[in-house]
Amino acid sequence: MKQTIFGVLFFTFYSLFAQVEITNIKLPKIILSEHDSILSSSVDRMAPVMSQFLGINIKDSLDLNKKKDFGKYEEINRISDSISIYVDANNTNFRVHFWSSIPPPPPLMENKRYSKLKIENLSAYNELMAKKWDSMAVAWEKQWDIETRQHQIAYPVYIFNNSSKKTIIQNPVGGRINKDLYVILEGIDKNGEWQPINYWEQFSFVCGTGHRNYVLNPKSFLIVAIKKYSGHYRTKLRVKFKNFDDIHYSNVFDGYIDYCQFDKHEVLEDLNLRFSYRGVEYLRERVNRTFLDK
Repeated sequence: MKQTIFGVLFFTFYSLFAQVEITNIKLPKIILSEHDSILSSSVDRMAPVMSQFLGINIKDSLDLNKKKDFGKYEEINRISDSISIYVDANNTNFRVHFWSSIPPPPPLMENKRYSKLKIENLSAYNELMAKKWDSMAVAWEKQWDIETRQHQIAYPVYIFNNSSKKTIIQNPVGGRINKDLYVILEGIDKNGEWQPINYWEQFSFVCGTGHRNYVLNPKSFLIVAIKKYSGHYRTKLRVKFKNFDDIHYSNVFDGYIDYCQFDKHEVLEDLNLRFSYRGVEYLRERVNRTFLDK
């Protein structure tokens, strides 16, 4: 029993105070928040990426017990070649709560588009749907207090601005998380090729109200967490990060997944079902965004 307690204290101490020096860049300390349970993640198909914004313009340390600061937006020029990305896969004690945002409410129905539904009183229908949406939002909020203390095993991902000037990091519109990045995990399949093992999920409609990109200061970090999977297939992994038209890759590290995570069939079928009516070019753009291709 004493050995178990000592081991827990050691890993807690290490995660709070240890600093790792990688290629002459010292990673900030991450002080973890309290939790009730730690969950591992296993899936039986390719799943949407789960990432979580943790902090921006971090230099020495990041305390996850404090309120997040998303930074202030400024109109500055983006520096495309100053970004490096690193995954600390050696931090096996790392875990966070992944916040899920409430999706934007559906758009109001219009007579022209939805005439086939034969809704007699369109305004009454829209009012009813709005009330239903509000009740769902209240139920979700009640669950947040409970779920906040449910953490999941994850990788800390450090995005570093190695420039002497500020640069812009893209905050996507239309993802499943309020504050997000274009990041996914890739792995090496049995053919020795890099393939996505998850995808960036897109809604059919979005609300861009109040949207702002991130401003990353010189020699500073933007830190996110990305879900760590378990499975029986051991392979090499890396994080793929798209910032506007630039593609960045992290360091390569070992990990375990389920081999079925390489299967894109269901994802592509869903995209075709939802977006093919917009035309071939639009569908291709959606597929590229899903897997962070140009």
